Amino acid sequence: MAASEERPAPGWRTRAARVGRGTLLALAALLAVLVAARAVAPVLLERQVERIFDEQEEYDGRVADVDLALWRGAYRIEGLEVTRQTGEVPVPFFRVDAVDLSVEWKALLHGRVVGEIELVRPQLNFVAARDKAAEQSGEGADWREAVAGLFPVQINHFVVREGEVHFRNFQSEPPVDLWLEDIAITARNLSNVRDREQRRPARAEARARALGGGELEALLRADPLAPAPDFELQASLRDVDVARLNDFFRAYGSFDVQRGNLTVVLEVDARDGRFEGYVKPLLRELDVLDTAQEEDLNPVVVLWESFVGTLAEALENQPEDQLATRIPLSGSIDDPAAGIVETLVTLLRNAYVEALRPRYERALDLAD
Repeated sequence: MAASEERPAPGWRTRAARVGRGTLLALAALLAVLVAARAVAPVLLERQVERIFDEQEEYDGRVADVDLALWRGAYRIEGLEVTRQTGEVPVPFFRVDAVDLSVEWKALLHGRVVGEIELVRPQLNFVAARDKAAEQSGEGADWREAVAGLFPVQINHFVVREGEVHFRNFQSEPPVDLWLEDIAITARNLSNVRDREQRRPARAEARARALGGGELEALLRADPLAPAPDFELQASLRDVDVARLNDFFRAYGSFDVQRGNLTVVLEVDARDGRFEGYVKPLLRELDVLDTAQEEDLNPVVVLWESFVGTLAEALENQPEDQLATRIPLSGSIDDPAAGIVETLVTLLRNAYVEALRPRYERALDLAD
């Protein structure tokens, strides 16, 4: 007699079907929760971003949209605008098309969790005014706290693309607007993830156009973890058409410049709470007064412009046709000061002894 075949207990198919349906329902519920969380998270993040800026005493923040990119540990803020709440300032203090905040995955290879921030087309507006309530300088807010609230990890890589910075005065006569545009900044190793044995391991480079023509360049080496500011900075602003500054000269100095070329070179070395350096401005082919265009002006204005022009001519290095000086900078980080006496001596020496050259006095190597 053949052995009877073992048969499954009655109803096993029903129980298996129920388990399968339960698993599918659980997975569907989990997926629905994830989709809902993905949909709700940007709204919550948007409110959180606005709340961070609302907590600043004098400033208010608004956001157009927030988008998540979970696959790269990032989120993107679009249309961020920070305005001053007090007074009547016609431009925002800060606005940016997009802010991308993400984890820097390369740093994980060095055992560190740090972040990177990219700003796309940011604009920063400083405003001067007779009425203090209409000024805008960024004071009255803790911007470090705001950045930490947006992204609670140390920032190691910072990038700016197509930025602008403006100095404005809407109450002056004429109104003043001095600006830098096409600002590009790249800062690396700000949290000292790499090169921990190297002094001043952080690097930063910046480029911009000034007033539609001049070229700005800056190089920086720094130790971001030093107890006191520890950095070396070189910056230069070259070939600025001085006539583009006439609104500023008229508003603050009551004179015109017909033509001229401005170059400024700056070097600063800071360590142990103190800094040393210099700023070297050079003016070439400066022409302050054009009497052919001054016929209808107030005689007092013409007299003042004549005085400024005569003074500039007297202090000019005639063979080089340039006016220049070297302004030394030294002091503590809390109490900066410039050597005024040495500045005047250098200016007179340039006028009558030798012409200063628009070059750095020492090399700054930023190679990785």
